[in-house]
Amino acid sequence: MIDALSDVAFYQRGLVKIPIPASDHIEPFLKENPPERWVYYCCGQNQGVSNRFLAMSSARNRVIGILMYKFGITGFLQWGYNFYFSQHSEYVVNPYLTTSSDGAFPSGDPFSVYPAPGACILPCGPLCSMRDCRIWRCARHWRRNGAGIL
Repeated sequence: MIDALSDVAFYQRGLVKIPIPASDHIEPFLKENPPERWVYYCCGQNQGVSNRFLAMSSARNRVIGILMYKFGITGFLQWGYNFYFSQHSEYVVNPYLTTSSDGAFPSGDPFSVYPAPGACILPCGPLCSMRDCRIWRCARHWRRNGAGIL
């Protein structure tokens, strides 16, 4: 079982095999050295860490790829990929008129894609950060195998 966790004790007790801590609470989980390292962020991670809020600079949402590379993170739990509802899912919202679940969350948190095919709210953002992580991993592989380009 994998699950998003805020307290490392759940993992330490064996209740979850693969913990997924929030990016601002990851340190104790890294010390436990789980078999797979995952991370997530949502509306709570708004100070001093990466996130994808629309008001943040692109650097703040792209740095997650570098951090994933640095700490050997193998998975990312995407919260709010296509949450087109108000808080508590009381009603459907029009994502073309509100990007915040009608004021419930920071804009950019509830969804990162619009409901139309191929229309992404952030043309690069989190997707680019995942590509950045892959680029860093490939660069490390090339460097270890003697290519010496970096």
